This record gives sequence, structure tokens and C-alpha cells, in this order.
Amino acid sequence: MGHPSWLPVVCAFAILLLAKSLAAAQDRHDPLNRDEINQLRDTAPEPEKRLALYVKFIKARTTALEQLYSDPRLQSDRAARLHDLLDDIDNLVQQLDDNIDAYANRHADLRKPLRAVIEFESAWEPKLRAMRESSHPHDLEVYGFVLDDTLHALHDSSEGARQLLKEQEVTFQAAKGK
Repeated sequence: MGHPSWLPVVCAFAILLLAKSLAAAQDRHDPLNRDEINQLRDTAPEPEKRLALYVKFIKARTTALEQLYSDPRLQSDRAARLHDLLDDIDNLVQQLDDNIDAYANRHADLRKPLRAVIEFESAWEPKLRAMRESSHPHDLEVYGFVLDDTLHALHDSSEGARQLLKEQEVTFQAAKGK
């Protein structure tokens, strides 16, 4: 009994789809450089240090974003560069949230780093909103979508951190009282 005539076509199509998805995965930009990746790897078992590093890396990008946005001498391809920085910030905020979730699932005490996350994100959300309001419409065509995504990520991250902090304060106070 032979194979159906359509089987080789389906297999070839499946292989093509797999190859395309692998190529797309390789083309993704990592917002972290090699040194930052190594620093994170070294702090994997230490949630407080690891989360502090994420905040540090996001702060570095937000500082660069602020400088690029406000310096009139940096007008050359500014909108595209702002887009890329915003995209990096968005990705790093999502990685930060993933790490917070992973450590929270292991019942790690995250109260101190959560306070730092909340403080930073609460300070930056209004700055990004002001950037959105003061941006030229032509520039917003280039980076408006990723700016909105970043604002949404910061807001959600901050709200999630606030909620988790409340939960952890109750949990660890109850454990301390026992």
C-alpha cells in the first residue's frame, strides 16, 4: 500500500513552514547586549539582583530615549531610532514581567525589587504619555504604535507589580506572625 499522492506535498509544505519560522526566530532582535545577558545569567538564582538589573537596563534605554527625543542635534533618522529604543523598552518590560511571574510562582520574596519596579515605571509612564502628546504626527507614523505598546506594557507591569506587592506583604506578614 503506497502513500497518498498528497502526502509529499504536505510534508514539503510543513518543512517550508518550519524553515520560515526558524529563520524568523533568528532574525529577532535581542534588546540585551552580550554583557547584559551574562550579568542576567549570573543572577538567575537571586531574584532581587536579577530584577534590579532589568530595571537598570530599562533605565539605560529610557535615558537614551529621553536624550534622543530632546536633543535637536540628533534629528537624523531620529524617529526610526526612537522606534527601536521603544521596542527594546517594551521587550525588556515584558522580560521583567516574565521574571517576576517566575519568581512569584516560586514564592520568592520580591517586595523590595517590586517597590523599585513600581517607582521606576510610575515615573516613566507620564513621561511617555507627554512624549506621545508632543510628538509630530509624521514621527508618530513611525513610532506611535510601539509607543502605545510600550505605554500599555508599562501600565500593565506597574499594576501587576502593585498587586503582587500587596499580596506578598500580606503573605510575608502572616508568615512572620506565625
